[in-house]
Amino acid sequence: MVSIIDKIINQSDIIIEVVDARAIDFTRNKRIEEKIKRKGKFLFVVAMKVDVVDEKKLKEKLSKLGVPAVYASFKNKKGYREVRKLINIGAYKIKKERNKDKIFVGVIGYTNTGKSSLINLITFSSKTRASSLPAFTKKYQWIKLKKDIMLIDTAGVIEAKNPKELHVLKGNVNPEKVECYDHALELLRYAKRYENNFEKVLDISIEDEERAIEQYALKRKFLLKDGKPDVERAAKEIIRKWNNAELSMFVD
Repeated sequence: MVSIIDKIINQSDIIIEVVDARAIDFTRNKRIEEKIKRKGKFLFVVAMKVDVVDEKKLKEKLSKLGVPAVYASFKNKKGYREVRKLINIGAYKIKKERNKDKIFVGVIGYTNTGKSSLINLITFSSKTRASSLPAFTKKYQWIKLKKDIMLIDTAGVIEAKNPKELHVLKGNVNPEKVECYDHALELLRYAKRYENNFEKVLDISIEDEERAIEQYALKRKFLLKDGKPDVERAAKEIIRKWNNAELSMFVD
């Protein structure tokens, strides 16, 4: 069975890979990037969740990715023109090389990287939707960006195929589905290595990761029946705050 992400890659001429600006290397997928390149598609990267990272460091990081890359923010309506510009560059190149009349654009990325926010950002003025694409179920539609450029209205999610592919920095740890204590410990270990806002947001010291989770449980009054801190509940909330971009660090 062909996955949604493969359908999007196969049907699109231009692929936008959305990454989390806080952890770009962890939220890129080099294997899928190579597949896209082998198929002759035009690929570029957009970093989202940029409001909580240093803009200068982000620009420097994006300049070294080896593929065209920009950053954007739905919250502050930032990066709209830059994303549209890369779409137009890709469309011009493809039209010239392949003599195509219409160009199709797809969006892919890991869970919680900001794919839907990017789609909303670049389509805020595009109300015209084309008929459903036959290769997709009827809930997927193309949005007209320009008369000759169409964007799929649903992003392709890069899923973890097994538990080993779950990684807290990829944003694919779902606190509603998995135990989070070990993942929260890992997140705090990373935070200690980089500039972060964890202590400010959580109002705890993260010097000792295990103690930090206990402190947070006590602060939030997450207690078990015996009065001990409910560290799993606290860990889940810490992961939620990371996934929702309330917590930040810049992993360079």
